[in-house]
Amino acid sequence: MDHQARGSNTQVNQGSTSVHGTSARFRPPVYRCRGSGSLPTFGPAGAYSQLTGADGSAKIFLACKKTCTQEARGGRRKSLKRKPIHQLSRRERQIMEIIYQLGQGTAADVAEAMPDAPGYSSVRAMLRILEEKKLLRHRQEGPRYVYLPTVPRATAMRSAMRHVVQTFFDGSTEGAVAALLEMDAASFSAEELDRLKGLIDKAREEGR
Repeated sequence: MDHQARGSNTQVNQGSTSVHGTSARFRPPVYRCRGSGSLPTFGPAGAYSQLTGADGSAKIFLACKKTCTQEARGGRRKSLKRKPIHQLSRRERQIMEIIYQLGQGTAADVAEAMPDAPGYSSVRAMLRILEEKKLLRHRQEGPRYVYLPTVPRATAMRSAMRHVVQTFFDGSTEGAVAALLEMDAASFSAEELDRLKGLIDKAREEGR
């Protein structure tokens, strides 16, 4: 009698396990495809088992030619946020500067303009990384990818300057401007000093 009770409280079924009356159903991860790629067509019953892992998770993404991302069932896909300019590597900053100067460019254009450029494949890889970081986008012209910035140069400059002011001058804009003037005051022309004075006067008026 006791043996039968224990046996009735523990049942193992396909796709679910019940222990002492508590159901714990296996929920395999879901693979979703970004893009217009089509899923494979399954043939006989054995074809599905070949695309199924030991844990029961469908490996459909292996047959999809587009970029696939794994999501937990019912979960939310994490989107990659735009990376601030000041957090880029030296090579990535070089590429962004070249793209800003050219307005747009291919991997060959960037490699030609980059000092001590790495190999062509490395340049292409870094362009893809910058696109993943949402700082570049591309359009296709024949067999070529033409890359363009997603952030205006003025916006990127302001972001970088805010970082410099916060990091090195404790958030003091006055300290940053004074440091620039003291660093090489003789290099400023009379026209540049007049423009700076105009900006200061404008800031004073707006602050009233």
